[in-house]
Amino acid sequence: VLAVMLTGCASSKMVIHPMPPEATSMDGAIIAAIGDYVRNGNIDGWPGISGYDSNPKFTAMSAGPITGNILVDASYWAEKKFSVRMSPILTKELQSRNDNRVSFAGVIPRDPLLLTSTNVVTPPEMDAYSIWGKHRYISPYLPVYFNQASNALLIAWTGPSEHGALAMFYLGQKSNKWAVVKGYEIGFM
Repeated sequence: VLAVMLTGCASSKMVIHPMPPEATSMDGAIIAAIGDYVRNGNIDGWPGISGYDSNPKFTAMSAGPITGNILVDASYWAEKKFSVRMSPILTKELQSRNDNRVSFAGVIPRDPLLLTSTNVVTPPEMDAYSIWGKHRYISPYLPVYFNQASNALLIAWTGPSEHGALAMFYLGQKSNKWAVVKGYEIGFM
């Protein structure tokens, strides 16, 4: 059984839900849920993307291979902020899903407030105002799913930001609809 431990008052096993390395409709639903979360003003205070239009642009390509440094930061903050302990199995699933850049174009719901771009934004190109104007952007990695695919964790570059910032989103699924339970900006990299 593939499992990680959930920290907190009561420990329970979380079953990892393996996903293919390409983007799926479930990934698109996750992006739509994050779009709603951003539009509702939940990240206005995050220094990496404060002061910009509330409508995010999601890059139509995933951020691609995930580095060891990002995994270390993600593991630390997932446990600290979301009480999710990233086991080697969960980390391996995150790495295997993000071995290459893949297209989100076919899975992002046709929402006029979710504007797509083929640009993949990572440092040092985080401050590309000529491309992004006054829009916030989210350049996501493919998420990982656990608790029999009722929960997900997504890491993304966010901006515009002078130095680059990462965000993490912890999502839950109820009645076949995804929603952000909590989001956290990891900070400047």
